[in-house]
Amino acid sequence: MQLFDYKKNILFLRFVTLSICAAFLYSSFCWLFLSTVSFFETGLVALSVFYVYSHLSKNMNSTESKTVLLALKKIKHVFFPKSVFDFALLTFILLLLFFYIQNPLYWLLLFLVISLYSVSIPFLKIRESPIGKPLFISLAWTFILLEPLFRIKNNDIQVELICLALIHFIYFFILSVIDDMRDFSFTEKGFKSLPIKYGLDTARKGLLFLLIVFYIMGLFFKPIESLWFFVFDFSLFAMLLMFLFYVKRITFTRVWLIELHLGFLGLEYFIIA
Repeated sequence: MQLFDYKKNILFLRFVTLSICAAFLYSSFCWLFLSTVSFFETGLVALSVFYVYSHLSKNMNSTESKTVLLALKKIKHVFFPKSVFDFALLTFILLLLFFYIQNPLYWLLLFLVISLYSVSIPFLKIRESPIGKPLFISLAWTFILLEPLFRIKNNDIQVELICLALIHFIYFFILSVIDDMRDFSFTEKGFKSLPIKYGLDTARKGLLFLLIVFYIMGLFFKPIESLWFFVFDFSLFAMLLMFLFYVKRITFTRVWLIELHLGFLGLEYFIIA
């Protein structure tokens, strides 16, 4: 889930794919938690993912902000609409946020936290940290999946579903680091990824361990009662495993295909539900 890319000719397609897959995965968790699809919230997720990723991709060059005020100005510069399309998209997001969804405060706080990714201040340099960057991205995506939890009554909360959402922190971390492996063919000035810092082989071994942990934990918490569900689940595991070991051979313009895994995972949860 890397936030940056250089090939502008594929950025739009990548962000559209990512936003659709993110919405699909989120809506599947709404179905698991609430037994219904929250269309307005799903639309908010899709539009917000596209808006945030597209704006962050246009502001890769980051200079350190000496004060909090300068950091706030940086956030405004990054996310302020820069075209008529941006303005229309942001307007629609705000309309959904304030008039149609049930937890506007939750989403506002999450957007505020995500915006910190765009700044670099002496005590907070997320993008420049090899471990901090994937951890931050994974945490943000996990909180997206946890949102339906805050719309159900306490006595209806199922611990298994909460654990299923939480273990996706591992899943998002894996995707983030896999995408960071592209940095072996290019390096963003001033930034280092885990594969660059510790080596490709070490990173692969670590991700393989995390992938096995995620898959085993998922078998405990996914209500799989059919052999077909197990086959589908294992197929997704094998797909991610393939990207893990062959990502260096995948061209830069095709790395966004790993985000399709989000959509397939969401499809699995719909089938399970």
